[in-house]
Amino acid sequence: MQQQEILYRKATFKLLSRAESLRQTWNTYQAATLTILSTLVNLQQQQSMTSNEDTTRQLKDRYALDPQRLLYNQTMRFEKAMRQLRTRLDQWQEVVQDWQQLVIDAQHNATKAEAVHLTNNTGSSNSANDLPPPPLSSHSLLQVTVVSPAQAHQWILQLGHLYKRQYHCKRMLFLSATTEPDLARIMDQWATDVHLQNNPITQDISDRVQLYNHVKKAIESV
Repeated sequence: MQQQEILYRKATFKLLSRAESLRQTWNTYQAATLTILSTLVNLQQQQSMTSNEDTTRQLKDRYALDPQRLLYNQTMRFEKAMRQLRTRLDQWQEVVQDWQQLVIDAQHNATKAEAVHLTNNTGSSNSANDLPPPPLSSHSLLQVTVVSPAQAHQWILQLGHLYKRQYHCKRMLFLSATTEPDLARIMDQWATDVHLQNNPITQDISDRVQLYNHVKKAIESV
C-alpha cells in the first residue's frame, strides 16, 4: 500500500509541477504581450502626431522630413507589432490546450487513486487499526507535503477553466485593438488578468511544489 501511495504522490506532484510550469509560461507571455502593446501605443501616438497639420509643417520646415514617408514607416511598424501580438495569442492558445490536457490527466490520476483506495479499504483487516505506527521514514516526511489526487484535480480543473476564460478575454481585446482609437485603454485591460489576479489556488500550488521539492532535496542530501 505504501508503494501505491508513493506512486500516486509522485504522479500528483508531477501534475502540479506541470501546472506551475504553465502558470510561469502564461506570465512570460503576459509580459511579452504587454511590451508589444506598449510599442503599439507609442506608434499610435506617433501616427497621430505625424498626421497633425502643425506637426506636418514643422517636419517639412525644420527637419526636411517627408511626413507621408514617416507615416508610412510608422504604419508598417504598427502592422508588424500587431502581427507579433497575433503570434503570441496563437502561442497562448497552445498553453490553454495544454491546460485542458492537464485537466484530463489530473482527472485520470484522481479516478485511479480513488479506485485503489476503495479496493484497499475493502480488503483491509479491522486489526490493522491495532498495529503500532510505522517508524519515521523518508516516505513519512514526504507525506507531510502530500496533496491528494482529488484535491490536485480540483485545483487544476478550476485553474484550467479560469485560464481558458482569460484567454478568450485576450482574444476579444485583440479584436478590439484593430479598431480601438485608444490603445492605452486596451493595454490597461490587458494588464489586468481579472479571472486570475490574486487567485489563491496558484499560490497554493506553487507553495506545495516548492515544499515538496525542498523536503525531497533535503532527504536525498542526507
